[in-house]
Amino acid sequence: FPSHDMYAIVLSSNATDIFFINNSINISRIRFDRREDGSTEEQNNLTIMNFLDVNVYKQSDSSPLVTASVTIIDKDSNELYSGKTDTEGAIPTQTITYLTINASLFNSTNFYYNQSCKDTSSYNTTCRTIHSIQVELAGYTEQTRNIDMNQSKFEAFYLAISGGIGTCDCPVTGNWAISDGSVCNLATTCDIGNNKLKINSGGLLINNGGKLYARGGCYV
Repeated sequence: FPSHDMYAIVLSSNATDIFFINNSINISRIRFDRREDGSTEEQNNLTIMNFLDVNVYKQSDSSPLVTASVTIIDKDSNELYSGKTDTEGAIPTQTITYLTINASLFNSTNFYYNQSCKDTSSYNTTCRTIHSIQVELAGYTEQTRNIDMNQSKFEAFYLAISGGIGTCDCPVTGNWAISDGSVCNLATTCDIGNNKLKINSGGLLINNGGKLYARGGCYV
């Protein structure tokens, strides 16, 4: 092996349960070695982890989307997180495993010379990335994104309204504004009196005998 000063991390003497979290580590500069030449073979292990934050927003106005379903999966299809966004459109910060190494002698320059994480069965190393994030919410287009968890990351998702036609909710009082990009199907009679219909973003489809009375006018 080259001299110790060429490495960012050197483990020996049965160093176990070592965790590096939220650190920028050059994985091509990791070395496991015996305490001294000729000593009994030792076993060391190292786990590298990073933080992942996910926020979900509405594409049209960047407002937070509440109760959007977020699922995080590692490269071996293990589900690491499944839950819904809060009032800020966020999920709790996740601590994601990037790489684990369990070995007696190990020189990462032989495997990660380009800092590309990969499994090496001969030295019992396991790369957990690439990770997949799936985001979905009824009425919005589902998104899936693959990321390399080689460092802590913040991932923002902007969901577009799916464009499907939903049922209109005729307002009981006041003006009727369609501003969320949705297209609704009016199949009944809607009478908003002297109020106005304003379509800022989206559309209104009147069919199947539907009728609209808006004496204040319709504005697009």
